[in-house]
Amino acid sequence: MRCRGYGTAPTGAPLKMTPITLQSVLHCPALPSLPTVALEVLELTRDANVNLSRLATTIQNDMALSAKVLRTVNSTYYGLQKPCPTIQRAITYLGLNTVKALVLGFSLVEIVGRGNPLFDYSDFWRRSLTCAAAARRLATAHRRCDAEEAFTCSLLQDIGMLAILAAAPERYAEVIAAIEGDHRRLPAQERSSFGFDHTEVGEQLGARWRLPAQFLLAIRSHHATDIPETNEAAPLCRTAAFCCELSSVLHLAEPWQALASSSRRLADWFGLSGEDLRAVIGALREDARQLARFFEVDAGAGPSTSEILAAAEEVAIQHYVAVDREHASLLRNNLELTRQVTTDPLTGVGNRRHFDEQITTRFDQAIAFSGSLGLLLIDADHFKSLNDEHGHQVGDAVLTSIAQRLQRGVRDRDLVCRYGGEEFAVIVPGASVSEITTVAERLRRSISETPFESAKPDGSPLSLNLTVSIGVTVLGPESFSVLSTSDLLVSTADKALYAAKQGGRNCVRLFRARTQAAPAVA
Repeated sequence: MRCRGYGTAPTGAPLKMTPITLQSVLHCPALPSLPTVALEVLELTRDANVNLSRLATTIQNDMALSAKVLRTVNSTYYGLQKPCPTIQRAITYLGLNTVKALVLGFSLVEIVGRGNPLFDYSDFWRRSLTCAAAARRLATAHRRCDAEEAFTCSLLQDIGMLAILAAAPERYAEVIAAIEGDHRRLPAQERSSFGFDHTEVGEQLGARWRLPAQFLLAIRSHHATDIPETNEAAPLCRTAAFCCELSSVLHLAEPWQALASSSRRLADWFGLSGEDLRAVIGALREDARQLARFFEVDAGAGPSTSEILAAAEEVAIQHYVAVDREHASLLRNNLELTRQVTTDPLTGVGNRRHFDEQITTRFDQAIAFSGSLGLLLIDADHFKSLNDEHGHQVGDAVLTSIAQRLQRGVRDRDLVCRYGGEEFAVIVPGASVSEITTVAERLRRSISETPFESAKPDGSPLSLNLTVSIGVTVLGPESFSVLSTSDLLVSTADKALYAAKQGGRNCVRLFRARTQAAPAVA
């Protein structure tokens, strides 16, 4: 007997029936129901302290079921070191969840049946068994939920399909045909046709069977792509959802692109790698084949393991390339951001913020390693007059040229910064007094001996002679007691610069730190 959806009137004309609703599906007389033994097992296992002897007796009351469970438990799939003769021993050896999973698995076989020609049972079992096998492997790998619970949830997650099939076989056949073999599209197609989907039906059906609460959550969310950590059973739900997607993807004609997305979700949800995904995939065909034999169902041949692993390898390569590209892009963006934050936008050398950071860092390094650190403060002479006479555009061009000449005149490890206005600073690590004065003089000549070429507002050429005044100071072991902070180092360079200006400009003045007498400028 099945629920009414569409039928034929006595005259042969189509007979319009009541639209299919969630409630009409849940009240269908042909709704799938768990066998009595399975319901009793679920009820007993609600108690964590269940009497194992009573549970074993309940299962053994169904001799056929008991025999199937023991045959499966003793297979290579579970890898027992010695044969298990009884259900109670099986519970002891493998745990309550394993035996419960097998009882529910064999019960599902009874529910599904094979009688509706409109439904592809091989496809259902191929996907369900692949999903369950993957869930068991995955949960074993990430250890965030019980592997047998993950197996059971994944095996039962499509029970809502069976209920809709019982209520509206013809219409459901049309829905399944519309997704063209891509199970991931099924919930949306169901909602478009009925206003609900099989995840909702499965949750309601599981509640009637009194499945554990975490199973209901996993069934309802097994097609979700966003399962937050706050979900009451997030690891179990994510495992079921991931394996639902994986089993669906593996049965596509071209799974490569979808596998790449699965690989990213595996990392995000479980912290597992592409290698872990390949390990799960590599075992799936044999796992599903064994499960099909245990449950005595036709699951078809399934996808080729070698082809799947080749696809997974391709996905891994694509993933690594994508990660490398993302890393390179992030590095470029970070470098560009750092450049923008630390660079003077006009001249292209370091800005004042960068100078303040670096002078402190390099001062501390010189103190820590008993090294030396030279500092030059450079001021363009009479620059205000140049701006007043020729305009700020010419002034900006001259400042840019000064910065370029300063950079060409120092080593790569030296740092040129715009200190402010027409002032520049040069940090010279490891310089002695004689070396720093040589550098300062070289920079002074590079400015004064070569005119700056620019253009007037009317476009005619303009040649300008410019000089600079330079103040120099050097931090070394002999001056640590006097120049005890980076601020003092800058202050002494500024005093030397003032002395250069007072001395007629276009010259270099050195601040000498004296430990026994007052510091002096020479």
